Amino acid sequence: MPKTDLKMTAAGFKTTDDLVDATIHLLDENDYHFLAIALAQELVYHRSDQDKVTLIKEYVQLV
Repeated sequence: MPKTDLKMTAAGFKTTDDLVDATIHLLDENDYHFLAIALAQELVYHRSDQDKVTLIKEYVQLV
């Protein structure tokens, strides 16, 4: 279950890092500033694309 009720389309991004940046921006735009910061900090420990996507799913729902 994600920490927010935000939904994000996973298609259309060239790289996983682009998806990460868009997710952080989406969180920040919707007044989840603290979660945007937390996501950015947690990404230090997740290097593979699969780990990053799994982490993103903890914050938003990917559709």
